[in-house]
Amino acid sequence: MTKVIDLAARRAQGKTQGKTQRNTKRRPTAPRIDKETYELWTLSQDIDGLVTKAVAQKGLALEEVAAILAHRLGTLVSASQNPDKLVAFCSTLLERLQGGHDDEGDKPPTRAV
Repeated sequence: MTKVIDLAARRAQGKTQGKTQRNTKRRPTAPRIDKETYELWTLSQDIDGLVTKAVAQKGLALEEVAAILAHRLGTLVSASQNPDKLVAFCSTLLERLQGGHDDEGDKPPTRAV
């Protein structure tokens, strides 16, 4: 997952750089990624599309969609060779999304196994 998070950050940075270099002849190139990162990113985009469609277009309750995703995450955790580490990793990501990382010494989550 950190590959996808890193890719999203690099893509956002590239867009920012593109705006500042708009008048130059050379545009910034897209970040180079390996096949696995691309496949993970594509999966992430597909999931985003499904969630958006379910909530915005079909009018399903956000809480119900979140419950489904949590249940699917439970399936991944049960298949993990190190479920405690994966749960800790996911918890850290959720805390960061919620803004619960007040400690300036916090580092980005490391890859879950």
